[in-house]
Amino acid sequence: MESEKSSEQLNINKRRTFDRIPFSLVPRPSDVFFVGDLNGRLLALYKNCEFAGLIDGSHNWIGENKVLVFTGDLIGDRYPEGLQILLEIDRIRKQARMMGGDIVLIAGNHDELLISYLRDSPVPNYQQRYADGTKYPQNCMDAVSVCRKENMGLGITELLQFLPITKKDKKKDLFNLLLKRHISPSQMNGFHQKGTYRNKEILEKMRNDPEGRIILETICSFHLITQIDDNLAQHCPLNEQMAYLIQIFGIDTLNSLYQSILRRDLLGEKIKISKTMNKLFESLRTAFLATENRAYLSNEYIDFSLSEKGVNFNVHGHNPEGGKIYKIGKNIHCANIDFGAFYGDNWEEINTPCSLAKVESKGGQILLSNPQNPIIFQRENKESPFELEGITTKVHALLNNLDMQEHQEDHEKSPK
Repeated sequence: MESEKSSEQLNINKRRTFDRIPFSLVPRPSDVFFVGDLNGRLLALYKNCEFAGLIDGSHNWIGENKVLVFTGDLIGDRYPEGLQILLEIDRIRKQARMMGGDIVLIAGNHDELLISYLRDSPVPNYQQRYADGTKYPQNCMDAVSVCRKENMGLGITELLQFLPITKKDKKKDLFNLLLKRHISPSQMNGFHQKGTYRNKEILEKMRNDPEGRIILETICSFHLITQIDDNLAQHCPLNEQMAYLIQIFGIDTLNSLYQSILRRDLLGEKIKISKTMNKLFESLRTAFLATENRAYLSNEYIDFSLSEKGVNFNVHGHNPEGGKIYKIGKNIHCANIDFGAFYGDNWEEINTPCSLAKVESKGGQILLSNPQNPIIFQRENKESPFELEGITTKVHALLNNLDMQEHQEDHEKSPK
């Protein structure tokens, strides 16, 4: 699905544990850092990374071979600086890779709002379709409608800077929208012209603009889920649908499909995707990027599907309950790192909360929030055996569903 493997994928694949190993025995070449929801605030990017010791006061990478993972919602509705964040991450990531480090980006539901707008696609809703193919009542809206309804428009209004201005446009300054912390439904009208969304104009302008192109390329590097060493990260809390998809297809295939379709739709690359893979893509968006996915689960099937793939620790954001620590099944420890950090402007070296987790290379100890005054996540050293009788019926249902789709495609392609 991709013409070539990126250096990011090659580096990250080397940092994965494929077998069940107790966390204290997992080889860790360097510390791994996870940063939660930035919500479109550039200062949150800088302060999280500075407190972690990954960038200096001039915002340049000093983290050597360390790995940094952003767990989604880089583009947000609270501050209108998401596109600047993507440009800065592109710059800092290049520095990190020259030192043997890396930065990995995971898509969140707020990022998906902007992506859906550019792709001219409905926003995913987890009630629409589960991973086993079971359909639920249609409940999808387009990105602009969601922003109007939920007052979440700041991330999308940043795209106004790429809106081609013509003589027919009103002379008022469209960019004053970017200076406001709250946006009303009427302020989304800059995205319409005679009732038609102007996303195609904006996307075309971004493809041909140097900074716009970098933003699109950075978006196309988003993962849905990432495993580094024995640490699994995604935006929303793990659910059964995610676990089943990982179990059947594997992390690399899911990320490759997601990135391939983004490159096709955002960059205009000629990448052929089958009907079955397009349908799978929609299942991925539903499972990983639905706004309503906020349930904490404790499920033996998730333990079965992920523990045997070498996962000991899971980290996510999405729910503004940073520091919440819980377990899935008997062996996987989980932590939420969306501390809602950096909404104010008062900085204290010790007491300021950070949306941050650090997994230390020596011993795998986990530190949450501010490294100067951390929450120390104590993991249990002993492991509990688990028993499971085969694969679940939902996994069988999904496999059968995909097999039927493949047979249907082959039938349609066969000469009559």
